Amino acid sequence: MVNNSFDDKKEILEDDNVRNNGSLSDEKAKKTYNDLLNTAWIHKILLNRTIRVVILTAVIAICLPTFVYMIFYSRELNPTNYKQEYGTCGYYDIYHLPCGPKNISQKICKLRGCCYMDTHGCYHALPSRHRYLSSKNTWNNNEILSPAYKQTPLDGEMAMQQMKLIVDEINENVVKISILNPQSAEEDTHNNDNNKNDLNYSREIKEKDEKMYDVKVFVPSIYVEVYRKENNVTVFSSAKGPWIASSNYFEWSMQLNSDLMMGLGHYNFLDVGQKYLLFNNKSNFAVPFVMGFNKKHKKYHAVYFSCNTPLEVEIMDTKLIMVRGLTSSLLSVHVLTGPTPRDIFLQIKSLNKEKYTLKEFWHLGIHLCDNTENKNLLQAIKDVQEILDNEFPFDSHCLLENLIWLSNNEIISDEMREAIEKLEKGKKRFIASIMTPLEMGESKAYNVAKDKNLLFTTSTSDTPYIGKSYNKNISYIDFTLPEVTQWLNEFWTPLIEEISADGFLFQGTWLPDNSQFIPIKHEFPYVPQQLNDSMQNTPPWNIKSRDKFLLFTQNQIAEKQIEKMVSSDNVKQKLILTTSPSNSVFAASYKQNVSSTWKDFGNNVNTLSGLAVGGFNLYGFPVCGDDLRNDDEISEELCIRWYQFASIMPIFRVNSNRFVNKFSKFTQQTMIRIIKRRYSLLEYMHSSLMTDELLVRPIIYEFPEQFEFAENYTNQFMVGDALMVVPVLLPSAKYVSIILEINLN
Repeated sequence: MVNNSFDDKKEILEDDNVRNNGSLSDEKAKKTYNDLLNTAWIHKILLNRTIRVVILTAVIAICLPTFVYMIFYSRELNPTNYKQEYGTCGYYDIYHLPCGPKNISQKICKLRGCCYMDTHGCYHALPSRHRYLSSKNTWNNNEILSPAYKQTPLDGEMAMQQMKLIVDEINENVVKISILNPQSAEEDTHNNDNNKNDLNYSREIKEKDEKMYDVKVFVPSIYVEVYRKENNVTVFSSAKGPWIASSNYFEWSMQLNSDLMMGLGHYNFLDVGQKYLLFNNKSNFAVPFVMGFNKKHKKYHAVYFSCNTPLEVEIMDTKLIMVRGLTSSLLSVHVLTGPTPRDIFLQIKSLNKEKYTLKEFWHLGIHLCDNTENKNLLQAIKDVQEILDNEFPFDSHCLLENLIWLSNNEIISDEMREAIEKLEKGKKRFIASIMTPLEMGESKAYNVAKDKNLLFTTSTSDTPYIGKSYNKNISYIDFTLPEVTQWLNEFWTPLIEEISADGFLFQGTWLPDNSQFIPIKHEFPYVPQQLNDSMQNTPPWNIKSRDKFLLFTQNQIAEKQIEKMVSSDNVKQKLILTTSPSNSVFAASYKQNVSSTWKDFGNNVNTLSGLAVGGFNLYGFPVCGDDLRNDDEISEELCIRWYQFASIMPIFRVNSNRFVNKFSKFTQQTMIRIIKRRYSLLEYMHSSLMTDELLVRPIIYEFPEQFEFAENYTNQFMVGDALMVVPVLLPSAKYVSIILEINLN
């Protein structure tokens, strides 16, 4: 055994040097010793058996799995005949975006220009090879773009050969980005005046000192990024996903530089992997809006979608926003730069040309209507008289929800006049509930609309489509047609004068239609999973107006209806409600299809804050629901909580069968106290509405730094700037949780 002690080594050195030289200086001996010592340490590392085994094992453990993974599991299939190679397949799987339908084969994936992994299937390259390219090294709004890959991933459909990207700077805080098919979009301008701005191809991005953002369009692979000017931080980017467009489908991705997101009609944080359908007969308040919060920079920003067809919005694991639709003609995205929720609300508001507001105190009062099935006018008049005799507080009544049909404008009965007179004598107002579909029959209004080809027809002929609602055969008028204005002047204007209403509720553009249901299948390469379910009991998607399917104008008709029916100054001064909500309509929004359950009550409280975040300021819910359940099935405690909640909503509207007189004496007294409290707040609420601020404000509106706490306090909000509200959402609740010192960290 070798002794490596210092003394032994010194003796060896001395012996060797004595033999060779007879003597050795101390300095030279020290140097020789250090060399020997270092060499021995290296040998100790390299020649020790245990260390060799450890190092070899570590190398095998690290390198072999990586090698096996690359050979057997990470085989990417590059597309064939692809001349403009870009994008990589070798990136983290959390960023993978599905390319085409599920369970696609390797061969098909290869043919469609996508990447493939045995464990994850077919996915897009990064950046995606399914994009549009510019043939030049510069870009402008006139540029015709061509697809990088001619075949889309969906059932082999061919990509649109011409697309355009239009960037419009709306104001110093908002920029609109539109993708469109020039041919179909230009054709749409004949029927859609709102598209004129979208098709202003000559307008290019201009530098303005007052802008709060910068926009950059990258070429030759086209994508857009919006930056916050003060710190050059990216707010919006379309670089990380595909841009696919075919004749019946589009898919476009975008990324908000945010850690947390909310919107789409919800106040909770948006769940990754969740799909949201922006057309839904069960939730007509699905707001096409997403707001994000960047924790590092403490800034808010948002996007607002605009499209005439139903949209599906999916939040991916990486918070990438994937937008899909059933047309390629036009999709616009407004990028709102914030930087606070209050700023975003004002920016949404600035997009509307004319803003509706509740002008008089009684607009904020208590509004009644009767939606009971098979109830006649005489029975409704009897109920109104009972309420008047008992002196229950209210401000207006509609008599019956389906009382006035637009097609029967010549029939104002003596009973209706008598009922209106009763309301006037009791110093109450009459709100006319207008059914805008046309009842089939011999009325002049219906026949003129039919002769002028203003009605939706069946998919196979020019015969008007016949729907079934309220035990009537009905047809639908296409309010997007310019000729409708003349028809309304002939039949709607005289009706306004004859009924002398103090306000109007425009019932759903699409009534519950029980005639037939035609699922969307083979006509489209992709159909959102929820779309067929949500279109149950609505008019079939394939009814047509002048060879254009209803599906392609679905989201536009309600806005056009309100625009044309409230165009006169006489109507604009009245209370206007619509059951087809939109931020751009000149009306307050009223939700329908609310069930009388605790669960639905809680959902609607959450929806209230979600609507406020999305820019809605004037809206209401049917107090205690509008389902037609028997009275003995209704929880009085639930209805009391509903009344408390409604007392701070902008619109307080109750169906007659849920009004005070239908409950026990104790509940009546409680509800009357709540209504009196509502009246005590009218001046405060009216003053708040006269400003440019929200009336009902989520916590983050007043305290933007508290975004991370927003989801834990979705049921806590402000009314105006001085009143905090926390509704009771559970039966037999003894207490509620509330955070008061919100400014504390």
